[in-house]
Amino acid sequence: MHGSPPPPAAPVSKPINRINLAKALKLRLVNRLSVPEIAAHFGVTKQSVDQALARFSRLCADPDIAHAYEQSRPALLSAVEEQMLQSLVDPAKVEKASLGNVAYALTQVSQLRRLESGQSTVNGAFVNLVILADKRLGKHPNKQIPVDDGVHNAETPIVARVVEDSEVE
Repeated sequence: MHGSPPPPAAPVSKPINRINLAKALKLRLVNRLSVPEIAAHFGVTKQSVDQALARFSRLCADPDIAHAYEQSRPALLSAVEEQMLQSLVDPAKVEKASLGNVAYALTQVSQLRRLESGQSTVNGAFVNLVILADKRLGKHPNKQIPVDDGVHNAETPIVARVVEDSEVE
């Protein structure tokens, strides 16, 4: 007696080699490996590597360009900064800018100047709030407190005045 035919054999599947996208990108841009070399590293086809890196290839198809940019980045950013600074002082643009935009630009330029001259960019109002909080907790009642703002030293300290609650609220 003949029974039903045996079920078809399950297909033999190969283990799927996965591409570690972060590692593949690093191999391409930092180690400057070619697509075939990356494919060999992961044991996959060149097409698999091309597909995996397609998004990034649109950003930077040539690893040498990425390397050149990395090596020249400070000079390139300085050139862009100079162009932006020229734009900030263009009278026609300043005239058209909103007060908020002018204030924002001033804040950014001021903070950059303070950072480059080794000064703190901490807002003085923040110092007053900390002192007020300490005063409310009874730590510094009605006295002046030396404040380290990163610029003044022991010979020329600045002193923050303890503010009264009524001055803040």
